Amino acid sequence: MIDPSRLISAIMPARGRPAMAAAALECWRRQTWLDVELVIVDDSDAPAFPEWARKAKEMAAAGAQAGCGASAGIQPPNGATSLTEGSVRYFCLPDKITIGEKRNLACALAYGEFCAHFDSDDHSAPGRLADQMEHMRSGVSVVGYHSMLWTDGVGWWRYDGPLFDGAYGALGTSFLYRKSWWETHHFPRGPVNRVDAEDNPFVQAAMNAGVFVGVPAREMMVARIHPDNTSPKSTGGMRWHPVQDASTLQRYRAMLGEL
Repeated sequence: MIDPSRLISAIMPARGRPAMAAAALECWRRQTWLDVELVIVDDSDAPAFPEWARKAKEMAAAGAQAGCGASAGIQPPNGATSLTEGSVRYFCLPDKITIGEKRNLACALAYGEFCAHFDSDDHSAPGRLADQMEHMRSGVSVVGYHSMLWTDGVGWWRYDGPLFDGAYGALGTSFLYRKSWWETHHFPRGPVNRVDAEDNPFVQAAMNAGVFVGVPAREMMVARIHPDNTSPKSTGGMRWHPVQDASTLQRYRAMLGEL
C-alpha cells in the first residue's frame, strides 16, 4: 500500500525519441523505492510513447474516462488525451510547449509529496530515488547530482558541474525536491529548445535559501549525448573529462546494456 507521505512523483517531459524513452521507463520500473508514480507529459506529433498516445486518443474519441485524475483540481490543457497504466499517468498534449512548462504541468498533476526529474533520454540506476531520499532526511528541499557520467554510445566523459559562484549545483535531469518547494518556485517557461534556462534558476534559488544538497552522481545516473539533446553538449569544455578506465567503463556499459 502506498504511503502518501513517501510518494515520489517521477516526472518525465517527453517528445519523440521512443527507444530512449522506453529505456527510461524501464529505469523507473526498476526503482527500489516502492512508493512511486510516473507522470509523463508528451507533446509531440511523433510521441515518445506511440502506443499509449494512440490508445489515449481512441479512449477520448470513444468518450471513455481515462482515470488520470489531477492534483488539487489541476487539469491538462484542452485537447490533451490521457490514460493510466498502473502507476503511470500519461498525458499527450495537442501542441508543443517548453520544457519549463512541461515540468510545471507535470508537478501540478503529481500526487506525490516529492517530485523527481526522470528525463526520457537518461539512465537512472535502481537505487537512485532511494539514494536521494536519504539526503532529504536532513530537511532540505532540493537534492541533485553533479559530476555525472555522460556517453554518446562510443565515448565517455565525466562532467564536473554546473558551478554557481564557485559552488556545485546539480544537473536538472537529476533533481528531486519537495512539491511544496516547487509550489512557490515554479520553473521559468524558458526558451523552446534549451533546458538550462529553467533548471538553473530553480537550483540557484534553493542554494541561496540553504535548502539544497548536491552530491556526485557516482553510479546512480548516466546521461546521454545525442543529436536531439535539448541543450547542446560540447565535450571539449574545461569541465568535461574523458573517462578511459577499463573497469569504470565496464560497469557503466553493463548498466546501460541491461536495458
